[in-house]
This record gives sequence, structure tokens and C-alpha cells, in this order.
Amino acid sequence: MVSVAPLFDLEKYLQSQAGKRDVGSLASHERDIRHNRISELLFVPHLPGYTSGAIVRLDMVCSVAYSYLQEAVNNNRRIASFTQNGFYLLLRKITYHFTRSESMDAKRS
Repeated sequence: MVSVAPLFDLEKYLQSQAGKRDVGSLASHERDIRHNRISELLFVPHLPGYTSGAIVRLDMVCSVAYSYLQEAVNNNRRIASFTQNGFYLLLRKITYHFTRSESMDAKRS
């Protein structure tokens, strides 16, 4: 099994958020995404086929059979890979996202 997360076009994601936020809030949200300030979203600025960049939804990670990854690699369907700096940013983001402290508002019995 391997862990995977979905990738979304940034512009389409922002369009989906337009009805949920006012103009100022949406602009602030986009700025936070582009500066990677939101723990569950990883912004990838340069990716073939995504003119304004893409986001990886770390809050939607799931497991799939390794055979799907192997098939994609064997059929040359990989569209990009991280630079060393990008890989370290990914590690930082997933470490923070999966190990962050629980909110004080959470009630546990």
C-alpha cells in the first residue's frame, strides 16, 4: 500500500470557494495558499497542465495498492517530481499536518 493525496487545479479550487467567502476573504485565502500557510494544503506553483499552479489536499490522504503506483510509473504517467527543496517543504507540511497539537476546544471524556 502507498499513501496518496489528490491534486487540484488552484483556479478551479478558488472558484469552488467563491460562493463560500467574500472577495476579501477569498483573496486572503489565495495568498495564504500561495505562501503555503495552510497546513492541509500544499501549493505547487509550476506543474505541467496547471497554468496557475495546483494544490495537494493533505487532508484527503488515503491508501491505494502499490500496483497503481507501479503501473503509473511503468506507463510514464508521472507529470512531475519535487526538487530537493520542494521535497523538504512537503516533509515539513505533512509532519506539521499530522502531528499538530489538538485544539483546546476539543472535548475529550
